[in-house]
Amino acid sequence: MTWVVGGASTLGYAVGMSDICVSFRDGSRRDCLQKIYPLARFIAVGFAGSVQIGFSMLDHIRIWLKDAPENTAWIPEETAEIFPEVARTVWSGSEPNEQALCSHLMLLAAHPTLDTLPGMSRCFAYIFRSPAFVREEIQRGKVESIRSGRFVESYKQSLEEFSANPLSMLRGEEMGYKQGTRALEWIVGLRVRKNPTDGVSPHFHTCRVERGNIQVWPNDEKIYYPNGDTLDFVMPAVAHSYPEFLAMVASGGRSAECAVC
Repeated sequence: MTWVVGGASTLGYAVGMSDICVSFRDGSRRDCLQKIYPLARFIAVGFAGSVQIGFSMLDHIRIWLKDAPENTAWIPEETAEIFPEVARTVWSGSEPNEQALCSHLMLLAAHPTLDTLPGMSRCFAYIFRSPAFVREEIQRGKVESIRSGRFVESYKQSLEEFSANPLSMLRGEEMGYKQGTRALEWIVGLRVRKNPTDGVSPHFHTCRVERGNIQVWPNDEKIYYPNGDTLDFVMPAVAHSYPEFLAMVASGGRSAECAVC
């Protein structure tokens, strides 16, 4: 079980959110993994499913995307068109027991030259699911999700309500320029804390992709309770690569084989 959420705004950025929970073959779970990463200029990718395949996907995609000449960037539509072939190559070379866990990917990108409004890049969000990895574009202003969290009724309802209002992203902008992600962060974070589900962590990374910049940050905050108590809600240590993940898992006495997120 995991939940990766994302979409493309009309305001010059694409946004993705991913929890950090991993489930192991012995039935145990641990909050320990970052699942969304910048991979090239103006492009980020989040993954769900087999942890081993997910990191292999990132490694191969990162190598593929770095071939762009210096000071140039990939066109999102062209990248999404070629993306399935790269993903299928990685998938076909993976072990059957890992393939059984599936591999779903979400690509977030900002166009290097085209705008939706003056100074606001045209942004894109796509989903690719194993085994065919057929491109699924997320309509601008909508948010979609991958992996098991999308089937949790309360989570599904929260995204449907957010997507139903074309002004949802604008709510955060009232706090300041480029703060539109805050509305989605609040909705996702609050829904998970109020409706906890096994396998979905309340700790999330948010990734904002815009022309010239990609930022990733945790949903750390200080929580204030009605009785006056406070809680420092802080992201635990997470792995940022497969070697880091293997070391972290081994230190906890678990096996990384067939780990799923």
